[in-house]
Amino acid sequence: MPNRADAILLACALILNPGAHAATLTTVLTEKGTWISVTGDIIREDADVLENLLEKADMDGHSIQGVRLNSPGGNLIGGIRLARVIRSHAIMTAVSHAATCNSACFLALSAGNRKFVDYGGRVGIHAVADGQGRTTEETEAATRAMARFCEELGVPKAITERLIGTPPQQILWLNADDLRSMGVAMTGRSVDAPE
Repeated sequence: MPNRADAILLACALILNPGAHAATLTTVLTEKGTWISVTGDIIREDADVLENLLEKADMDGHSIQGVRLNSPGGNLIGGIRLARVIRSHAIMTAVSHAATCNSACFLALSAGNRKFVDYGGRVGIHAVADGQGRTTEETEAATRAMARFCEELGVPKAITERLIGTPPQQILWLNADDLRSMGVAMTGRSVDAPE
C-alpha cells in the first residue's frame, strides 16, 4: 500500500511534462567496454527500454560499463524508475564533457554504484513544477518525496535542501565540491587547473 507521499508523488508525476518525447537510449561499444547512452527528455517508459538494453547486452555477452547521461530532465516518475533500474543492476553513471544532467536526470546520476562527471559537464537541480510550470501543494509534496528518494540514493541532505529551495523555473548548478560530497569522481581537467 503506497503511503500518502508516494500517492501525491504519483498523482503529480502524471501531469508533469505531458508533451515530453522519450529519451534516446543507445548501446555504444567502446574500447573500454559497452555503455548505454541516455540523451533527451526522460519519460516513464525509458526505464523499460534501459532494462531491455541491459538484458540484450547480457544475452550478447557484453558487459555494461555504465550509463552516460545527457538530459535536461523530464518526467519525475520516469527519473525515479530509471534510477531504480540503474541501482538494481549496480552499474556506474557518467556525465561526459559538454553533457548536461538536470532535474529528473539527477536521480539517474545519483543511482550509479560509481558516479563520474567531467569538469566540462553540468549537473543541475530544482524543485518540481506541474505541466504548466506552476508550483502547487502537490508539486511541493512531490519535491519533498524526490528529495527523500535522493537521500536514499546517498545524496547529502545539504544538496537535497538546496533542491527543495530552488524554484522550478531556475536551475541550481552543482559545483565539483557538491558533486564530490555525493561520491562523484570528477574526470577531465578542471577549468581552474594550472597550465
